[in-house]
Parts: sequence; C-alpha cells; structure tokens
Amino acid sequence: MRLIFMGGNALAEGFALLGFEVFPDATLDMVENVLAELLKKQSQALVFLEDNLTVGPVFFASSVRISRNNYY
Repeated sequence: MRLIFMGGNALAEGFALLGFEVFPDATLDMVENVLAELLKKQSQALVFLEDNLTVGPVFFASSVRISRNNYY
C-alpha cells in the first residue's frame, strides 16, 4: 500500500519522516495525475491532501470516478 501526502512543503517534510511518498507544493494537476494513476493501476493507497487541494473540479471529478467504480 502506498502512503502519499500532497500539500505544502512544511507538512511534506514531516510526512516524509513518517515514510510517506510526498509531493511538496503539489498542484491540482499533480493531484489529478496521481489519483488517475492509482485508479488505472487499481493501487491501494492512503492519500492525505492539504485542504487547498480538495476543492474545484479536479477533486470532484476524481471522487465521482471513485464512487462509480465502487472504490471505498
């Protein structure tokens, strides 16, 4: 299982110390690409997103795809 954190650099450093794969200063495009990759490969992952990355059409579209495919 992949452990992933996407967000600001300061928080990313802490998550990296815990063994997470980090994407410091992540953008909405990066979130979309990572989520698409996880879905395509049907990978198991625990993904933490900073608040500013959970808004807008990218996040909504990803959550719709997940619910349609019955991933929980």
